[in-house]
Amino acid sequence: MGTTEVFPRQEKTKHKTITTTIKLQTHTTNRKEEHMHHETTDGRSVLVALRSLIPDRPTDFTEAKQIAELQANRLLALFNVTEGAVSSEIVASLPRVRVIYVDLPSAVSGTSHWDKRHWVIALNKNDAPVRQRFTLMHEFKHIIDHGRTHLLYVSNSRYTAAEQAERAADHFAGAILMPKRLLKSAWASGLQTSSALARYFNVSIIAAEVRLSQTRLNAARDIVTKPLNNASHALHCRPSLAEGFLL
Repeated sequence: MGTTEVFPRQEKTKHKTITTTIKLQTHTTNRKEEHMHHETTDGRSVLVALRSLIPDRPTDFTEAKQIAELQANRLLALFNVTEGAVSSEIVASLPRVRVIYVDLPSAVSGTSHWDKRHWVIALNKNDAPVRQRFTLMHEFKHIIDHGRTHLLYVSNSRYTAAEQAERAADHFAGAILMPKRLLKSAWASGLQTSSALARYFNVSIIAAEVRLSQTRLNAARDIVTKPLNNASHALHCRPSLAEGFLL
């Protein structure tokens, strides 16, 4: 992993000022517990386990999104996540991942790169917390894909390979923060509007509505979003109207 890859997010934000790092562990564990926490049951690292779900052959975009969903489910299972809102620590606490909050250009919500010791995920310090959570998972998907994008994303008449990579990262983020099983359970318990589900899962209403469309749940929408098939990048366009509905 000698090369550095940076994956900018095409977002609209306003900001100024400098960098802070977050503590990667918010709880204390003994060495044995920490070792188990960051490895799968067969001793492999979490990142290796997620990358193992990528086949050694080219995929089409439909399969690439299915792989993103499988990877999200595997990560949730490794951390035994059984209810929302899903903690950002399932990524931030990984030993080779470092999360920092920085002042980024107005069009960027996050980047990720390898610094020869850690995977560094930089988040826009001025974004709302729900935006930062989504960007964290989006960037982690880029890290999982590192070295395998040529297999996962092949340009077609509709999307370039780079556009597919961005959309798959959004899909992964939605699947992590709003797992299909938990989303359906929350809906069955009476949370049947996009705003109620957004509050429960600690995501933006736009992110909740996109995920509802993906899972085909018939919940009442609080914002009318463009159909996924026609949106140039549904979660990357952040219209000003949505800013008031982020929490």
